[in-house]
Amino acid sequence: MDTDFSKDAFFKFLDYLSDKNLVKFQTVRGWRSAASKLMEDLSEAEEADVRTLDIEIAVHRTANRDSGSISPKSLNTYRQRVAIAIAEFVRRQEDPAGYKPRTLNGQSRTKPTNGSSSRAKAASEPATAPKKHDKEPAHLSSGLTLSYPLRTDFLAQVVIPRDLNTVEARRLGAFLLTIAVDYQPD
Repeated sequence: MDTDFSKDAFFKFLDYLSDKNLVKFQTVRGWRSAASKLMEDLSEAEEADVRTLDIEIAVHRTANRDSGSISPKSLNTYRQRVAIAIAEFVRRQEDPAGYKPRTLNGQSRTKPTNGSSSRAKAASEPATAPKKHDKEPAHLSSGLTLSYPLRTDFLAQVVIPRDLNTVEARRLGAFLLTIAVDYQPD
């Protein structure tokens, strides 16, 4: 039997964590809220397998869809929560019998050995949470990210100023022509 990595299985996994009290209720609620926002407009492939979800593109889609109503800080929080939740989901799906949810400090729930405290162990080992960016990319607040399904298996993205004028649009179009693999100048 194939392992199910679908969006539906992902949300059932979050219910499972909450129902079994394996992760704090507030944590699961935050993961679910962030995932609901970022997973609103998924492709068929992403719906079928959340491992294929490009979280950065999902953040840009959400920023464009809810333009101005979600702060860059909130989008960054959503990005981090969804990345952690998907990582937990994948670990659970790949090894259901051996799965142990992570605690808030990013460590697996295991009892300390040889008398050392789990707090000391957590301080010595790096957490596996996604990298936190010092600055939010400028294009999230000042530019407009547009996605275009160039091919069935490729979603092209371009970030443009919100007040793009006709001259700039023509320049951008001319530039795109020059980077095509079959471009031949006149």
